[in-house]
Amino acid sequence: MKNKIELTVILYACNEGFNTEKTIKSIRESAKNSVAILLINDSSDDYFDYEIISKKHNVKYIKNVTKLGVAKSRDIGVDNSKTEYVLFGNSDLRFYNDNWWIEIVKNLKKEENTLFSFKYKSLDDNGKFILDKIDFIVKLQLVGDKFNQILEPIRSKIDVFPNQIIHDIPCVIGISYAVSKKTWRNLKGLSGLKSYDFNDNVYISLKAWLSGGSCKIIKNIVFGHVDRKKAAKRIDLLDAIYNKLFIAETIFPDAIRIEIEKRLKKSFPFQYFSAKQLLNSEKIEINRLKEYYASIFKINFYEFQKMNDNMGKEYSKKRNTALLEIDNYFESLFSNII
Repeated sequence: MKNKIELTVILYACNEGFNTEKTIKSIRESAKNSVAILLINDSSDDYFDYEIISKKHNVKYIKNVTKLGVAKSRDIGVDNSKTEYVLFGNSDLRFYNDNWWIEIVKNLKKEENTLFSFKYKSLDDNGKFILDKIDFIVKLQLVGDKFNQILEPIRSKIDVFPNQIIHDIPCVIGISYAVSKKTWRNLKGLSGLKSYDFNDNVYISLKAWLSGGSCKIIKNIVFGHVDRKKAAKRIDLLDAIYNKLFIAETIFPDAIRIEIEKRLKKSFPFQYFSAKQLLNSEKIEINRLKEYYASIFKINFYEFQKMNDNMGKEYSKKRNTALLEIDNYFESLFSNII
């Protein structure tokens, strides 16, 4: 009797070409047919035949007629998957662990309201590991002086909890994360974000925490991620600003929302006003979402902020300890020379 498939890997492709097939092959080589794969081609125009490779590797294929972006494509993927659990991924991942899908499903069954992230090793174009390129998200920066410090994860190569295989993190890594479809739908997925995928991981992570769930990292699952010099997708600044405004408007307290708006306006005034106009034109839908989130959120925002700050403090302690050890090492070297 065939084992029941419980996990669908939803891959997003936009002009990734041969990288997409390499990703699919690495899934099939490691998991065989123990997982379903759904490939969403976001209206690629690179003349690569994504449909042919999908048929070749037993992959369900969907092509967006117009470019919709990662956020909308992931929602489409959830609606078209048949399993209870999904793993989102970009088309530049490589899969190694023999039982990674079993571990993911096991943990999702234990903690259905949790989003799970993993460890990622950066790869060069030839698939070789780039040394010292494993990043951990140690804090979610809510408000900063610069555009890239507003609603952005703070990354570090320091593992704050090296003795724990699974532990809380403030935010999942956007490259790839796993979730139950029940939780995704309860949180309304990435509904409302614009075509570019800016801040999608921040948005879904915040909603998971505020609804009484959590975000965690499973560190014994390691995926490879091709660190390409030229990204296939372009950043649409207007969409990126809109998404930050949208997140602030739908789930943040007024005091923090106003501060975020001030910083965004200062960074890019022209694009800010255009994004604000677009936001105002969708007030009815935004108000509907605000009412819905207010009804499902169980955690006060400031409770999350306190927890987030505590995670940042743990990182600071580890960082200071590491710097002190380096200082002591060089001081001992200098003493020996003298």
